Amino acid sequence: MLINALIPAIFEIIQYPPGSALLVIGIAVVSSLISNLITRLITDTDQLRRYNKQIRLHKEALKKAEMEGDTKKIIQLQRKSKYIQKITGKMAKERIKPLIFTFVPLIILFYILNGFFTSGGSPILVAYTPFRLNNIPFLGNLLGAVDSIGYGLYFVFWYMICNFALATVISRALGTTGE
Repeated sequence: MLINALIPAIFEIIQYPPGSALLVIGIAVVSSLISNLITRLITDTDQLRRYNKQIRLHKEALKKAEMEGDTKKIIQLQRKSKYIQKITGKMAKERIKPLIFTFVPLIILFYILNGFFTSGGSPILVAYTPFRLNNIPFLGNLLGAVDSIGYGLYFVFWYMICNFALATVISRALGTTGE
């Protein structure tokens, strides 16, 4: 009997702010951790770092040669550009590999969570912001809405904010940035 009363109470807490905002932050952290761990397992991050360094040094050398007007050096570096394009393509392939394993599960998770944060066919506000975004042309009403508490964000946009804020920190902590 206690469990039957407890489950609806938990759903009520995590479906509406502030519980929903915290839940989405947790989902963003977990999804980013899983994505970065998969990246760590299936990509050669050390090789990505080496490629990234080569590309950066090539760009710097080319820029320096152009600023100095050293045509001999520019021609020499332009010959190396094909190799740089080749490793850039290799880097892109390596970065896409984790998407194979994470894209479909994330789409399924979004579908489920979007249904969870919907009531009567309308999206539920999951987090409130201290500023109003409803005046942004074309996007304001898609991002969220104003209610009696203030301006709130829908699930998808709150998740995007959380993910952008946390993904870089997590990927740097796990060493999967390739930099």
